[in-house]
Amino acid sequence: MGIALGAFKILVDEAKRRPYSGNVLQLGRQNIFFNLVDAQKAASQMGSTLRPLDNPTPPHDANHRKSGYLSDIDLFTVLGFDTTSSMDTSDYEGATYLHDLNLSAPPAELHGKFDLIFDGGTLEHIFNIPNALRNIHMMLKPGGRIMHVLPVSNYIDHGFYMFSPTLFYDYYMANDYDINTSHIFRHTVRHNEDPWLVYDYKPGSVEHVSFGGLDSGMFCLIWVATKKATSTCDIVPQQGRWIPYWSGRIPETPQPQGVKRIMQKLEGRIRAALGIEKRGIRLPVLKRY
Repeated sequence: MGIALGAFKILVDEAKRRPYSGNVLQLGRQNIFFNLVDAQKAASQMGSTLRPLDNPTPPHDANHRKSGYLSDIDLFTVLGFDTTSSMDTSDYEGATYLHDLNLSAPPAELHGKFDLIFDGGTLEHIFNIPNALRNIHMMLKPGGRIMHVLPVSNYIDHGFYMFSPTLFYDYYMANDYDINTSHIFRHTVRHNEDPWLVYDYKPGSVEHVSFGGLDSGMFCLIWVATKKATSTCDIVPQQGRWIPYWSGRIPETPQPQGVKRIMQKLEGRIRAALGIEKRGIRLPVLKRY
């Protein structure tokens, strides 16, 4: 797990929407792929200023120490947090708390403790997703935020899962969270050098690529949701895309869907025969990180 400059800019954007303070919990310790000067330059380009760093902490990774990169603790400090913690099932990277999100609830002393929980590529490695989401809910303060930056497509065998954004939309809506940010983004294997293209996500907005329509890029999601006093964690969502059909609000019309699939297959065959790259997501680029 790691934070490239693109992910750092996601964090800065969220701070611009609502400044950070208090306690942050990383799900797994993050490796940072840039130094303080790079961070200051990126923040300045985005119209933000970082908190001064008085007592730097070396990264936990030896190679990152040699490269002069920021540590995870320093990164969240300059963003505005007072305390930075981490959680893992193993102590091999020196996590603050050892806890398996697959299993039981977190220790009682962690209930309602954190102002932000940052999931920068952990949830896909956890088998028991519902229990992990319950753990996150229990550890967040009311008013606290969960931020997910997770794979959507072209991460085969990176983890157990690649996620459709609808999972988070339907889950957090069903459990009465405020959804603050719902984006998807495309990057290349040169994730710390090439730009990240960010698109706004709303239910149905990527229907045109839902059946083999993505290009060769790597796609991820950015999700920020705020826990309210009335938020829950145990309401099992139904997939919002299909509720209008089986509830009878929209009559099922299988023929257009079948025609659409045929056209997508035909387009794919033509492009493969001509050696043309797929067109991918046809949405306006919201931001470039």
